[in-house]
Amino acid sequence: QASQQLNFEEAARLRDQIQAVRSVIEKQFVSNERLDDMDIISIAYQLGIACVQVLFIRQGKILGNRSYFPKVPANTSIAELTETFVGQFYLQGNQGRTIPNSIIVDHSLKRKVELETLLSVVAGRKVSIQDNVKGNKSKYLQLAQMNAKAALITRLKQASLLEDRYLAL
Repeated sequence: QASQQLNFEEAARLRDQIQAVRSVIEKQFVSNERLDDMDIISIAYQLGIACVQVLFIRQGKILGNRSYFPKVPANTSIAELTETFVGQFYLQGNQGRTIPNSIIVDHSLKRKVELETLLSVVAGRKVSIQDNVKGNKSKYLQLAQMNAKAALITRLKQASLLEDRYLAL
């Protein structure tokens, strides 16, 4: 909300708080529990800009994350954006990506069964897409959501600074 109101000092303070919480959570998540390989996908959307955050979990440990900023047509729902992203991310060219056993998303998908079938065929094993998760998966999803929001705040701040510089010319 702070970034939406262009209060960038407050947005930066919130971003720093989110990063501190994220650091603590990441340390807590590395546990003895064996979890399947999974990717966690969360989307933050504001002011016409979407951030898709992918959190990569392998053998119960966070390997890393990545933010993507796709162009989103007007009137596209978050669920539609999620479906499109999952299809393109894992099925188009694959670019050496490993399709995990589980993909956790933060919205229900209309074409979930079709996507699971396609991903399973490409991976050569069962791949599941899950939403409404509990336990550690829910904590990972919350972490991805925080990352998406923080990355979106940063992108909005950069866009505003560029606009300010342009107007100053």
